[in-house]
Amino acid sequence: MELHGLDTLKRLEGESFNVTAEHVLLAQKMRQEQVRSKLVPKEYTISKLKDFVADTKDQEWPRDQINGFKLGYDQTHLYVYYHERDDKAVFANAATRSNFAECFKSGDVVDLMLQTDTNAPADRMQAAQGDIRLSLTMLDGEPAAVLYDYVVSGTPEHRAISFSSPWRSVRVDEAKILDDAQVNVTRQQDYFILEASIPLASLHLKPHSGLKLRGDVGRVLSDQTGTTRIDRIYWSNPDTRVVSDIPSETQLQPNLWGTFIFE
Repeated sequence: MELHGLDTLKRLEGESFNVTAEHVLLAQKMRQEQVRSKLVPKEYTISKLKDFVADTKDQEWPRDQINGFKLGYDQTHLYVYYHERDDKAVFANAATRSNFAECFKSGDVVDLMLQTDTNAPADRMQAAQGDIRLSLTMLDGEPAAVLYDYVVSGTPEHRAISFSSPWRSVRVDEAKILDDAQVNVTRQQDYFILEASIPLASLHLKPHSGLKLRGDVGRVLSDQTGTTRIDRIYWSNPDTRVVSDIPSETQLQPNLWGTFIFE
């Protein structure tokens, strides 16, 4: 690409103007509304599984998938399977257990965003009670699961986590490593397979046949070094390509999610 005419640039006459945080938030709201007006509704059925083993083999999984993802459940656990090519660092992240809260900015992440409160309005533009994000990643070089619980009733200000930039902040009431989750990763040259088993109780989730919940799945992709992110791609929400802005990378946009149906 070439740019011509830079030598003839002139400063426009006129008064200066200020761009405030409120202006930026308004622009973000308008962009989100525009994206939603063009959004194609998506649905995926979460399969009921039997005798599941998190061994990164897919023999117990049905064929239906979304962008490399398969989701399943039983009476006690939610299961996540992901198989995809990765010509960068093949699923690497520089995050540590002592500094895990911003793992989505330091390398690869496999993400599940989910509504757990059936009473939450479908058109909400930000997280509500029961909205969670499950980030499957590497901490200190080992597979791990990080849960972000955005709105927890009664959480005092000093205990919540603020993900900030110079112009705004996004609050998450609780973020923690799920030590009761099992996450396995298998790497083969230019692709990897991730399989995770997460207790339903840790996700505040009580699924039953026919239950419909809004949610999304996607990837945060690392660069060649496995120390920072270069892209964010999700199944339903297309308004996720922003990187290098922590609040944008933290926030949930439930009105742009798809629908999960439990088998």
